[in-house]
Amino acid sequence: MNHELLRFEDLSYYGKTIVIDTNCTLEDAAKVECVMRDHIFHAPLDSLSRTQFRHGAREALELLQAERSLFDNYFADVRRVFEEGRATSAQHKEENGV
Repeated sequence: MNHELLRFEDLSYYGKTIVIDTNCTLEDAAKVECVMRDHIFHAPLDSLSRTQFRHGAREALELLQAERSLFDNYFADVRRVFEEGRATSAQHKEENGV
């Protein structure tokens, strides 16, 4: 997704809720969601109460802000690996006539 064109409507349900609960940027919403799953709760988010979700979102944003360079590097690496996989898949499809 092109970050320059990112709109609130483009976010997932969780992303929208995170923006509302934390007032974070649209670009940070997906990062906060990931931090919530992987570092705060270590679990899916769908079983949380609304209050737990709100508190977790705020805690995740604080962690993201405190460790911004670490998380930015991590998410950049994830994006790079994703793009490499996408390019490899496209190349295989082209080579195999798919």
